[in-house]
Amino acid sequence: MTLPTPLVWFALFAACVVFWASAAWGVTEAWPASKCASVKQCHHDLAWAKHERQVLRHRLAVRYQRDATYAIRLAAAAFGVPEHEMRTIARCESGMGAQVTAEAGSGASGVFQFLGSTWRRTPFASFDVFDPVANSLAAAQLVRRDGSWREWSCSSITGVR
Repeated sequence: MTLPTPLVWFALFAACVVFWASAAWGVTEAWPASKCASVKQCHHDLAWAKHERQVLRHRLAVRYQRDATYAIRLAAAAFGVPEHEMRTIARCESGMGAQVTAEAGSGASGVFQFLGSTWRRTPFASFDVFDPVANSLAAAQLVRRDGSWREWSCSSITGVR
């Protein structure tokens, strides 16, 4: 008989701690001890949990893309900015992803890729930059105030002025 690896022991220990802590805090949806009847069952449960996290991440991405479309429609109506221009810039900047952070290390975040300094200048700075509604409203407000998309690098690429 071979002994389980240290990683398996750690996973079992972590599962027991989570079960104990959730029971101590009165959480009724705790991981039942019967689920971990064997090491093989724990391996299966951990793999399934990883799969569920991946599915959840995908569903959140799809949901936030839908939310971004709704947010852009709302912002365009609220500030009188053409909706097709907002969609074009958002697709170029973030692919319509609300939870996107710039890969270039610029620190830009959200649907319209606001820099921290630009975000703080908007009336929506008290909201989370990743909130698609706040991000879209802030973009529409800036465009209405400035009269152009000059704040966004994608404006020159897409031809939106």
